[in-house]
Amino acid sequence: MQLFRIRLLLEEGHNEQALAVLETLQTDDEKQQQEHAYFMGWYYILNKRWNDALRVLLPFSHYQEDTDEHAERIKREWYARCLLYLGYAAINISHFEDAERHLMACLNVLRHKQLQRPDLQLWRIRAHYSLALTYNMRSLFPTALQHYEKALHLFLYEDNDEELANIYYGLCDTYRKMGQLREAQLAGEKALKLYERTSNRSLEGRMRNQLGSVALLQDRFMEAGVYFTEALAIAASMDSFQMVMVNCIALAKLRMAEGQVAEARRYCQRALDMSRHSVNDLLCGITYKEAGQVALGEAQQTEGEQHKQERLEEAMERFEMAYRYLSTTDAYVEKAETFISWAQACEAVGRVQESLRHWRSAYQTLSRAKGLEWEEVLP
Repeated sequence: MQLFRIRLLLEEGHNEQALAVLETLQTDDEKQQQEHAYFMGWYYILNKRWNDALRVLLPFSHYQEDTDEHAERIKREWYARCLLYLGYAAINISHFEDAERHLMACLNVLRHKQLQRPDLQLWRIRAHYSLALTYNMRSLFPTALQHYEKALHLFLYEDNDEELANIYYGLCDTYRKMGQLREAQLAGEKALKLYERTSNRSLEGRMRNQLGSVALLQDRFMEAGVYFTEALAIAASMDSFQMVMVNCIALAKLRMAEGQVAEARRYCQRALDMSRHSVNDLLCGITYKEAGQVALGEAQQTEGEQHKQERLEEAMERFEMAYRYLSTTDAYVEKAETFISWAQACEAVGRVQESLRHWRSAYQTLSRAKGLEWEEVLP
């Protein structure tokens, strides 16, 4: 509630009141510490305290090497840089609507005639493909593609394989969600080659997971299994428990598609066990959603009434936990999918009113994702 109050104060221009609340907020929770840093950075930017803003926002970014303490920067350049990092920070805590506003503001500042320097081109590229991600995560796919394509266009005179790979990664994910699987596969293969060339094992693993998801949608189960297993091995070798979770979830989906329910449950349980150590609400929510879908799928396949009832109860508990995590994020599609599956489980046990409520919530959530106001029409 304190963090929500801080957001409202900053949005309404009550900066000093927001600071007073921020200074009294003490927490040992890592997730809340991240949000505290994000709002602190926002406060510093509004007050043009560029050095302080960068100090709290840089830990959110992989681009700390860009900081040049010896060069004198004009105010607009500082402002653009801080807005870019503020966008990164918002993405990291799954506040995609906030990230959109910060990144759009960054691009507007970078259009100023004083900032049309070649050395700032990479900032524009990063802002565009990060902005594309915010649209991708809200299922605004045509707009996401426009910004990925803009980033590619700006890349014409740049030589940076890893940044180019990031754009193709985003294109692969967007095309996959749109169902354009051939385009997704081509973009993903380009990204994978670039990550391998730059020896970026972490992003190579993420890309293999993406290509596995594309193969799964094409019913190429063996190929998908190879990609997921390779990605899981990379994640384990790097002690990246979050990527281990991502690949366990992917393998659970694959095993369900193959009809191997016991194996799917095993992978889900492994991901759930690891979620206790994660501060990523989006990933935890997705993990519980997938565990619920596995339980729901098992219930639909079983013949024993008691076992079916147990699995449906389990599914509903998982969906409730999924929503608790996802409710803190702007991941509208994940929320809607959770509500839809939750509604199906409720309907299967005869909870008709509860099922109807979840169907309505799914519709409302998808409307919000598209920027539409939702009003219930009474019969």
